Amino acid sequence: MRVELENYLQENAKVTVSSDRMMAYLSLAPWPEDMELRSRDLVEFLQDQGITTGIRNIDLDRMIEEKIFYQNVLAAHGTEKEDGEDGWVEYLVDVSERGTKPKILADGSVDYRSIGELEVVEAGTEIAKYHSATKGINGVTVYGEEIKAKPGKQLPKMRGEGYVLSEDGSTYTTTIRGRVCLKDDKLVVSRVYEVFTDIDYLSGNIDFNGDIIIHGAVAAGMRIRALGNLIIDGHVEASDLIAGGDVVLKAGMQGAGKGTIMAGGNVEGRFFEQAKISALGSVISNSMLNCTVDAGDSVNVNGRFGAIIGGYIRALNLISATMFGNLSNVKTEIAVGVDASITAELAKADGELRAIQKDCAKMEAAIQKMDMFLKSQASKEILNKKLALARMLKEKREQEGKLKEKRNGWMEKVEKSAHSKVIVDKMMHEGTILHINNANKTIRGESTYNVTWKLIDDEITMISNI
Repeated sequence: MRVELENYLQENAKVTVSSDRMMAYLSLAPWPEDMELRSRDLVEFLQDQGITTGIRNIDLDRMIEEKIFYQNVLAAHGTEKEDGEDGWVEYLVDVSERGTKPKILADGSVDYRSIGELEVVEAGTEIAKYHSATKGINGVTVYGEEIKAKPGKQLPKMRGEGYVLSEDGSTYTTTIRGRVCLKDDKLVVSRVYEVFTDIDYLSGNIDFNGDIIIHGAVAAGMRIRALGNLIIDGHVEASDLIAGGDVVLKAGMQGAGKGTIMAGGNVEGRFFEQAKISALGSVISNSMLNCTVDAGDSVNVNGRFGAIIGGYIRALNLISATMFGNLSNVKTEIAVGVDASITAELAKADGELRAIQKDCAKMEAAIQKMDMFLKSQASKEILNKKLALARMLKEKREQEGKLKEKRNGWMEKVEKSAHSKVIVDKMMHEGTILHINNANKTIRGESTYNVTWKLIDDEITMISNI
């Protein structure tokens, strides 16, 4: 009887294995009625074929009980590998640059009072935990072959300052009291100076190497300088505000023609009146009255009544407002893109670069001749001349590198300025003067409701937004 069973299986049982060797299928032909076929017989047959891993006894039993013929039934399934997970950092505090974003009101204006306070942590606070990469779990084919899992990648230690890393490399703990921020893949704990009173002549000026948060108002004539961000809850009069990061005025500024704001990031405030503002990023507000603004990116005046009235407003990429000017046709100058000075600087830089490169070529040729001479005979005088010339060449190359860096910055501005535009959400009144790159236009009676002004074929052109 055993021989008959073996003959049956050899002739009527067929094993098919997937190309990845992870699944084995079994197909059977009808067996004689007087022959007893059991699942363990099928298991032995599979093992004889080299199938040793993941045999599915329940499916083999089903094949026999239900007499499934001439169909491939999954008889064995290997174990899939599980690649390891990469290491990752869990932040235990808010690490966003600005904290909670301001609330946008129904009329489209911004409620700066809704900006959440920045989270300030004490020294000794755990701010982040590193979860190590896992090795993964190896897989096995139906033939018992091991499939190596790919281990996860470990992350390098985070760069930054203001914290220490535990010996096992898992926990980041602050060493100072401050605000935690993740910027450009650097985890930094910056010192925070909080003031809970108004800033006036009694309190004095503030100059702090970190972030400054003032929960009161700022009187006229004061000077506040923050290396990081500057946030002021109360009203700001004609004072000087300087920040390496962002400046946020939850109330706004009445500059009286003397107030100034300089920021290495963005400047935001509910309103600005007779203020001079310079920002490497954007300037954002609900209204601007008789201000002088220079933004490295954009100027956005939001809301149903978001108006730019009077002054000179300039941005590299975009100026957007609900209304420009007023019914009294007050002179309001709006400029986007680059002006002629940038073009002049580029031309000057190109000329200087050509001169430097010409000098470098001459020096390199002279050094090569000296090298050839020194190979044939020793000369201390020629060697000293060569060394002096090499120093001069190095200095020239450094000048060339710095000039190229400046030129690239100007070129980037010129490239961005090709798409500069002014967006009018509602109305641009007569008396508004537009400057787009080197082109100029004074608004005189045009229908300027809901339009965009941009430069087309060197001419300032109006395009409907509808």
